[in-house]
Amino acid sequence: MTVSNSVPYDLYLDLKRGLSDKRFWSVLGIFSLVFLLHIILTAIWPLTCHYFGGRGYIFELMPGIPFATQTEILRLTSMELLANFFPFIGSAAYAYTIIDDRKNVYYLQQTQRVGFSRYYWCKLIAGSILSGILGALIMVSICLLVVMFITYNPFFKDAVEYYTQYDEFIPGYITWEYGEGNRLITVTNPWVWWFVGGIKYFLEGILFGLIASVIAFFSDNRVFMTACPILYFIIEDKLLYMLRYLLGLGSNVSRILGKFSFRSEMGYFAYGNLYHFALLIFLIVLFLNLARCFQNRAERLYMEGGDVSD
Repeated sequence: MTVSNSVPYDLYLDLKRGLSDKRFWSVLGIFSLVFLLHIILTAIWPLTCHYFGGRGYIFELMPGIPFATQTEILRLTSMELLANFFPFIGSAAYAYTIIDDRKNVYYLQQTQRVGFSRYYWCKLIAGSILSGILGALIMVSICLLVVMFITYNPFFKDAVEYYTQYDEFIPGYITWEYGEGNRLITVTNPWVWWFVGGIKYFLEGILFGLIASVIAFFSDNRVFMTACPILYFIIEDKLLYMLRYLLGLGSNVSRILGKFSFRSEMGYFAYGNLYHFALLIFLIVLFLNLARCFQNRAERLYMEGGDVSD
């Protein structure tokens, strides 16, 4: 088997296609613009207090977070907006190309060259990896924007230095909690904590990309494909809350179930929750097995004109 006719080469072509597509970078750009706008808006009050309100004396008396690098990253990573729209990257990263190839019949050339099985798995894996990369890049974007706008901004360097003295980063804990407070590793370096967050976003992106890619093989509806990861996110969150409510929100089982909620685990405080890491890996493996079970039906739909409902 030559290199140009191997599975890694076909996967490489899909990854290259996704990374060179403007839609991939447009999604990251839109997220980055939202983050930048949030940074600018939250900077107005502390800067006004520093330069026009007695060097921040008013701000010191107000409950809030100082204007500094680490605390601004905390703000952005705990935004509800980030949690609500994160599943969207599952379809936006690469899964949309599956529908594009089907509508313009380009898939026929690819499947005749490599076979449906390789085409199917290369698309699924590429969609998952690119969605994971996009998720990790969102974390990188947050850190870079904050560092460039706050740490290395020469226009209000003295204000940043002033507020940094009140900036206390709360160290996170990489834990495997069998109960309350069972800590496996303690992280005191904030940049290590954000790196762990990038890994977590990468795994979440893989899951949402896999869901969207599987749906794309059985539906020509872009809205439905985009909505499925978001619906999964919402349904999982609501079902877990209802189950916890029935079991009692203060019970031990309820507290354990709470550690598996995607919405509550999007924030910085939960990057070290190994319960959630284990759940992500389990769900990725589960959806990969479901994709394997659906492969024959997808092939019949593509190659023989079968009906998905058959």
